[in-house]
Amino acid sequence: MRSAEGGWGTPVPAKKSNTKMYLIVGGLMLVLLLGCGFIMTVLTNSDLPEATATATPTLESTPKPIAKPPAIGKAGAKVPEIAEGGHVIGEDAPPGTYRTRGARDELVPLCYWEVRPDGTPDGEIKTQGVIDGKNEQADVKLRKGDYFKTTGCERWVKR
Repeated sequence: MRSAEGGWGTPVPAKKSNTKMYLIVGGLMLVLLLGCGFIMTVLTNSDLPEATATATPTLESTPKPIAKPPAIGKAGAKVPEIAEGGHVIGEDAPPGTYRTRGARDELVPLCYWEVRPDGTPDGEIKTQGVIDGKNEQADVKLRKGDYFKTTGCERWVKR
């Protein structure tokens, strides 16, 4: 017999087959995949009844605190505000200068706004801004016909 070096002498040992290891690993992966599929099927089963909330009457009535009082202007009149979303100025809110107290969320303190002069959400952006802090303020002047979009900001209050 020839040796590994090409000469005659000691026989070359045969390579071990890894087939058994591949079968075990493949089998474990298959079991894991089937188990995950079963769990997802159970969790998303549409045959389960939906939970319904029912109100339970109570004898005690405690007033709920107001999260933030409405903005009040001169002589007790309510000051216009703009909430999150897209708004056409002149239809959804009156024209004027508005101020926000910054980002609404403390976890991700980002406030973004943009103004598009053509009154549509697809038009060219005239001005935009970002506030990356909770206690920063920003002012924006809005004219009739502007499209104003705000995301992640405290309410915009007319000044």
